[in-house]
Amino acid sequence: PYPTGEFRTSGVEILNARITPPFDPRVWMDMFVQYIDYALEKFPIYGAIARIHTLFESIHPFYDGNGRVGRLLMNFILIVN
Repeated sequence: PYPTGEFRTSGVEILNARITPPFDPRVWMDMFVQYIDYALEKFPIYGAIARIHTLFESIHPFYDGNGRVGRLLMNFILIVN
């Protein structure tokens, strides 16, 4: 059982690939939020969405559910833009 709704505090393993922790996802998520606006201004919408999603999955801020949250985020951005 992983803590829900909280950023992870240790490394995670994904499909036999090791994410490079420990790092503080809060710092990366602060930069990620700023990047969303930048990407939406600089790139066409689908290019921005691809970059935003790739960055979110690279940060992998949660122990579980990162893919689901990333897909939800993509759809939300498409709806509001």
